[in-house]
Amino acid sequence: MLGAAQLKSTPVPLTIAGEKLVLFRGASGPAALFDHCPHRGVALSLGEVRDGCLQCPFHGWRFDETGAVRHVPWNPEAKTEPLRAMSVPVAEVGGVLWLYTAPGAEAPELPALAKILARREKSVVKEQLATTHWSRVMENALDAPHLPFVHRWTIGLAARASAERGGRMETSFTRTAYGGEIQWSIDGATTGPNQGWIRYYAPNVMQLGFQADHGALPEQLLAVVPVNGARTRSLSILAPGLSFFKVMDFLIADRLNWEDRHVVETHDPPEIPLGSSEVSVRSDRATLAIRALYDSTLRNSFALAPTVRDGG
Repeated sequence: MLGAAQLKSTPVPLTIAGEKLVLFRGASGPAALFDHCPHRGVALSLGEVRDGCLQCPFHGWRFDETGAVRHVPWNPEAKTEPLRAMSVPVAEVGGVLWLYTAPGAEAPELPALAKILARREKSVVKEQLATTHWSRVMENALDAPHLPFVHRWTIGLAARASAERGGRMETSFTRTAYGGEIQWSIDGATTGPNQGWIRYYAPNVMQLGFQADHGALPEQLLAVVPVNGARTRSLSILAPGLSFFKVMDFLIADRLNWEDRHVVETHDPPEIPLGSSEVSVRSDRATLAIRALYDSTLRNSFALAPTVRDGG
C-alpha cells in the first residue's frame, strides 16, 4: 500500500517484504513493476514516464502497465513478447494504492479495507517508517491498554485518570471471517471514550473506533506494510468528520504516529516472541489471542525474518 498522492509524474520506488518495486502512472492508471529491467538489470525507478510507459534509464526500453515492451531503441524488428518486465496488479481506491504482490497472478477481490475506503469521498493518508519487525507495529495498533500511557496527552487522555487511580480494564477478542474484533472497557463503561473497539483485518490492517462513534465511518484505519525484516511502513488513513475523536485524529495524526514509533522501535526482540518468553496479565487477553493467531497462521509463513537493527 502507498498513499496515492505520492504518485505523480515521476516513478516511485517501493520495497515491500524485501521485494523492490517501482510504481508509475501509465496511460490507463497506476502500475507497478519489479524494479529491475530484464535487459541489463538496471533499476527502472531511475527512469522516466514517456507516452504512458516507463522508460529504462540505461537503454531507453519502454514498458507499459502490464510490463510489455512497447519500444526497443535501435531494434525496430525486435520480437518484444519475450522481453517483458514483471508486473504486479495495482488498484487506486480511497486515496490509497493497493498492490497484490504475487508475480504473474490475477488480483483477487479487493480487501475489506479498500471496500471501506471506497465509500468515502476522500481520505487523508499519513505515512511513517519504523525500525522494527512489522508484527510489533501491528500488535501495538491492536493494543488498548497502552493508550493512557503512550498517548497520555492525546487519544488516551480520557482514560488516564482511571489508569492512575487503579481502574480495571477488560479486553476480549472475537474471531471473525476477516480476522477478529477486539472490545475493551474501563470500569464497566458501556459508552464514550472508556469503551471502544478495534476491528482486525488479518494480517495487517486495523480499524479503530470509540463507542460514541459506533455506526459512523471510522476515524482511523491503519495498514502495516513490511519493508523488510527490520523496517515497517505504517499508513494512517483518516476520515475527518464532526465527532471529537475524528477531528482529534486528523489534527494530531503525526503526533500519534511519533508516540507509537517512539515505543515500538525499542521492542526486543523485534518480532513478537513465542508464548511464555514475555509475562502477561489479565488485560492482555486480546493481545494473547492475537499472538496465538499469529503463531498459527503467520509466523514463519514467509522468508522475511527479522535482521540486525540497521539504524533506520
